[in-house]
Formats: sequence, C-alpha cells, structure tokens
Amino acid sequence: MFEKKAKEAKRLVKQKKKNYGQIYSEELEHFSRFFGDVEEKLIQGENNPPENFDYFEIENEEYIFTKIKDKAIGNESIFKKEDEIVSGKKFYGVEFDNCIFHNVIFKNCLFIGCKFDRCSTMPSEVIFKNCYFNRRRSKNVKQISAGDFEFNNFFTIFNDSQFVVDFINCELEYALFNDCEIISSKFKENNMKDMIFNNCKFAGIKISDCDMRNLKIVNLDFIEGFSIEDKKKTTKFNRETYLEEIDDSQENLNEIHKTYLLFAECFKKNNIIELYGEYFYLSKKIKLKSLNFLERIPAYFSYLSCGFGERPWYAMLISGIIIVLSAIMYMILGFEINGDITAYKLAFQSNNWVSLSVLINDFFECLYFSFNSYFGIGNYKIDLVGWSRVIFAIKRILGVVIMGLFISTLVRKMTR
Repeated sequence: MFEKKAKEAKRLVKQKKKNYGQIYSEELEHFSRFFGDVEEKLIQGENNPPENFDYFEIENEEYIFTKIKDKAIGNESIFKKEDEIVSGKKFYGVEFDNCIFHNVIFKNCLFIGCKFDRCSTMPSEVIFKNCYFNRRRSKNVKQISAGDFEFNNFFTIFNDSQFVVDFINCELEYALFNDCEIISSKFKENNMKDMIFNNCKFAGIKISDCDMRNLKIVNLDFIEGFSIEDKKKTTKFNRETYLEEIDDSQENLNEIHKTYLLFAECFKKNNIIELYGEYFYLSKKIKLKSLNFLERIPAYFSYLSCGFGERPWYAMLISGIIIVLSAIMYMILGFEINGDITAYKLAFQSNNWVSLSVLINDFFECLYFSFNSYFGIGNYKIDLVGWSRVIFAIKRILGVVIMGLFISTLVRKMTR
C-alpha cells in the first residue's frame, strides 16, 4: 500500500523543486508585462560571520522579487527579550538567503512564492501569525500545465534551514520544507494541505488543530517529542495524508512507535479505518524491536499469527507452514498405516533408503492427515506413534488458537 504513496511523494518533491524556479520566472515576466519592467534586487550584508550579520530593518510595505542575503532580521541583539513585531508587510518572490531571524513576530503578512534558504533562528525564535505562504496564480499568467496544482500556486519553500518557529493560523498550503531542522516548534490552527516535509529532523514539534489533508512526510531523518493535538476537533486527515516509514535503525524506537500511533489515531478520528490499521500495524512492529526477550515471545506470536490483528492472511500462511512441518515430523518420528509402522529416522540411521515414489506417497499421506487433523475434518487412516503424538497435540493446540485469531481478525476488519 505504501510503496505507491512513497514514490508519488518523492515525485512531488522533485516536481516542486523543479517547478518553483519556472513559476518564479513566469511571475516575474507577468509583473513586468503589467507593471512595467521589474528588476530583481539584491540586499546583501557584509561578509561577516553569522553572529555579526548586519541588521536588516523591514521598512517597506512590500518587497518584490528581492534577494535578502547575509542579514539579521528582528531585534539587533539576540539578548533582548522583547519581540519585534512586523505587521501587514508583503513579500512576493523574495528569497531570504543565509539570514538569521531574532525574536521576531510576523503578523498578517504575505510571503507569496518566497524561499527561505540556509536560514536560522537559533538560539531565538520566529513567529508567523495569520500569514499567507501561498497564492492562487492569476489566470493571465501563462501556465504550462494548467491542471497541475504546483503551477496553479505560487508556493513557498523552506530549504536547508534550522528553525525554532511557531505558525499560528497561517495558510501553509503547498509549502515545501526540505532538509530542515525544526526544533521546539508549534503548528497551530493552520491550513497545511498539500505540504511536504522532505528529509527533515523533528525535535519537539506540536501540531494542533490543523488541516493536514494531502500532507506528506518523507525521508524523516530524526524524530523526538512529536505530538498531534485535536482540542477543537478540527484536525483533518484524508486518504492522501502520508507518513513514510521511518528508518528503524535510529535509537529512539519508542518515539517512532508513538508517532505511528498518533497518525493511526488521527486516521481513526477521520473515519479512515484501513489507514488506521496500517499505522497501528507499523507501530506494533517498531515496538517489537524494543521489547526484552520474554516480552518478545507473545509479541512475535501475535505478529506471525495475525499481524497484530491487521493481517488475517498471516494466519493462513503460518497454518500452511505448521501443516507441512508436522507432516515431515510425522514421517521422521513415525506413523502407522494398516498395521505397518514407518519411521524415516530409522531409515536414516540404517542407511536403508526407500524409493522416491514411496517417499512421495508417504509424504502426501502424512500431509493429508496433517491438513485434516489441523482443521478437525475428515477420517484418518493414519495412527501416530511415539513422539509424533506430541507433535500432533502441539499442532492441534496451535490450530485452535490460530484459527480463532484468524476468524476474529477477519470479522474485525470486515466490520470496519
């Protein structure tokens, strides 16, 4: 199920990166055509280390197709506790390149088609409140692929950046976070539809009451302290919401387990039961790796017999294996047909081999008996001897338990 989603998500990442530059050029041409020649501007600081970046004061009401590079934005000193508030400003096609944001709050601002590249807020933070990061493109703009949502939207990219950031009641639709570290951050009451997080690190992220339909999280490099809250019952998932399987070689397996459970519960609340089951299954698989030896025994049985209640066909597969292995053990340990006792262990010891046709016939006789006795059907013309009876008893117990699990799991999934 997830392989197709993973390929599609990664295709979208490549498409967004490619399309952004093309859309930028089209929008620049569009502005020049309707408002006269628009030149790209560069506002660049001195070649100083980040701690000594020149302070950039946002004075203009709008910045259009401008590159702001090597600048500090916000309070001039990171040691000031009060925040600088930037309100009602418009940034259109603006690239913030290698900029540092210090204790700044953006309120009611537009960041249309902007790019935050190699930016940082460390050790302070930035807050975006009631801001827009996407705009539907004008019908007058030539669109190469009119049915393609990336071409219909001038979206924002966050690339190779480190953020301590809060997004509150923002329009983040179609935004791309690529190679970013997002630390101690909040996403609250945002429109996050069609967003993509690619190759990011999450540390202490809280998402509250957001619309996450079509959101994709792929190539997640690290996760810790991740949470999703639904206090106002406005968190939205759909069938296209996707969290790619996280690399389980990381040490924080418990965090990965909790993250899968969070997604499972969100799918359940949005009545998408099949995806609830898939992420619940992933959470149990990850949890299995963190258990001690004694805890793993029943957990592995649950996994192999019914896929933690999400894979009823596992029961049929394990049943087939038990039936075949039991048949082989009956042949080795001994069985009786019409008063003749056959035990292949004796043949092995005495090097007294039988013909291939006899071997095949005995195997199918034992296999038929094993199948019928496992499911409790048919008449048996085989009697067991010696340790074969112990194998038979163990197989019957396993058969009752596994078939019970199969029926309950199947009914549970059908009821959903």
